[in-house]
Amino acid sequence: SLMEDRLNGSSGAQDAVSNIYQDEGYIFSRISVYEDQNKEAVDLTITIYEGKQAKINDVIVKIDEIITKDPVNEIGIHKGDLFSKAKIIQAIKALAASGKYDPEKIFPKPLPNVTTEEFDNVDLLFELTKISTKK
Repeated sequence: SLMEDRLNGSSGAQDAVSNIYQDEGYIFSRISVYEDQNKEAVDLTITIYEGKQAKINDVIVKIDEIITKDPVNEIGIHKGDLFSKAKIIQAIKALAASGKYDPEKIFPKPLPNVTTEEFDNVDLLFELTKISTKK
């Protein structure tokens, strides 16, 4: 389980190998481990499938179930950027810190889109809920 966490972040390892790949645009990367055990040793074969890097096609913002065309500056992710898990986490923190949106209801979702020979493209949907200012 420790190896799985270090490779895929299954128990929350922030510096897992899969996170490093996702920060470089490889959203569809996969890591697998094959174990061959004998009496004296254990051989591990770790296979990493990178796939293509993914770029952001569109950033879609849905606030209170309504898709808005107004830019949300706190997101800081733009069309053409390489997909980055770290940037998405930064965006979540910035949206929560803005005080405009319920931090427990910030749900970014990558949505596969058109694929080219060089890149996969994903739309990035941010679902937000405004914090009510009425008391």
